Amino acid sequence: QEEQRDVHPQLPDGGEGQRDAAFAEGLPRDFWEDEAPSPGRRLELLTDIFNGMGVKVLIRGELPQQEEVALDFADIAAECVTNAVRHGYATQVQLHFFQNDCWRMSSTDNGIPPSGPIKEGGGIREMRRRVERLGGAIKVYYTPRFSIQISVPKGERPV
Repeated sequence: QEEQRDVHPQLPDGGEGQRDAAFAEGLPRDFWEDEAPSPGRRLELLTDIFNGMGVKVLIRGELPQQEEVALDFADIAAECVTNAVRHGYATQVQLHFFQNDCWRMSSTDNGIPPSGPIKEGGGIREMRRRVERLGGAIKVYYTPRFSIQISVPKGERPV
């Protein structure tokens, strides 16, 4: 079961039909099957796909230099954007990648915020599994805006 947000039933006209049709099909195959695209290429495809649906994806910073972390961050970014549009009806999603003592990623959007704590469904549960496998932590905030904050330690990966 996917994450659920309480949303107002009357949405302003803004291409919801086009987005709904795209979600019925899922992300295009070229996102997942672009001959093993690099993490950076995945973010480019993600941006292009959602821009074509009228959703602006803003990316700040650079993916981690560690390939395994970069791949997971790119896949998590896709889940964040998909969930923001599907559940929050977002038209803009900001992804921020940065580093200090660890690799960090955040996702925020302009969608309709949940009215309270969300029930973590398959998408966030999978994000959490990926982050914890890397030895990191994920925090999900629902006020004042829905936000996901991820941190993964640098260095050797847990076995």
